[in-house]
Amino acid sequence: MIGHLLVADHRFPLNYIILKREVDNMSNNDAAPANNKKKISVKRKIYIVRLILRCLVGLMCGYAAVFHREMYDILFGWNFFSGFSVLQILWLIWMVDMAIKLVPKKSFLPIGAQKNFEFCFVSAEGKPDKEKLTKYMKRKNKKAAVTMLIWLAGNAIPAVLYYTGVIDHIILFMICIGYYISDLICVLIWCPFRYLTDSRCCTNCRIFNWDHFFMFTPLLFIMGFYPLTLFAAGLAVIIVWEIGVAKHPERFWEGTNKAIRCTECTDKLCTQFCPKANKNKNK
Repeated sequence: MIGHLLVADHRFPLNYIILKREVDNMSNNDAAPANNKKKISVKRKIYIVRLILRCLVGLMCGYAAVFHREMYDILFGWNFFSGFSVLQILWLIWMVDMAIKLVPKKSFLPIGAQKNFEFCFVSAEGKPDKEKLTKYMKRKNKKAAVTMLIWLAGNAIPAVLYYTGVIDHIILFMICIGYYISDLICVLIWCPFRYLTDSRCCTNCRIFNWDHFFMFTPLLFIMGFYPLTLFAAGLAVIIVWEIGVAKHPERFWEGTNKAIRCTECTDKLCTQFCPKANKNKNK
């Protein structure tokens, strides 16, 4: 019918234009449902699977904490070498995960976790504004320092409870597992650290690679090979990260590094923050 009208009214330019627009709108509306479906990126799918696996690890550790408490004797002294335990596999997974972050080579990790390395730096157009960069990093560093103080103060509570005998080593380990799961909840769902550090998303997060140090903080209070090696490795990751911040601050600001801008994002990892990020203002 509309096609007939278009043909019939081609002698009347105004009617023709109006009807043609109606046809175009109808075509766009028909295609809208397919186009409006947000595709989940491969990297986000991987992280969703990782979150599910971490939840399963949490259930396993919780089960062991109730019915196989002896499994956690591995946390003390040199018991790590006294026999096989599922917790040794978990230790190895954590160690490999941290080792990957120490190697300056492109991997499956998101750019937010590798932006301290040169291969993730894409110089922005024009002459860099060093004054703005200095101002930006100074503000970010202050917020990062406050975040660290808040974290250490918060973890002083379980430390005191442990040393006073209110909780035991198993509870400390389960707190660590809680952090392990919460780490990916921050990436995929909601992150309180965005507000503490004034970060737009994971890609430009100032403290992205602090995760393992945060995760293993409760283990610092248990004297044993297992917990202290994990904490030491987490500390190594954060030291390498902070060296990158100190020596190459330009890699951490989207005003000088195009690779961490929203417009250049290829990870599409924390897409729940993307609508707010579309403002894309360089601070």
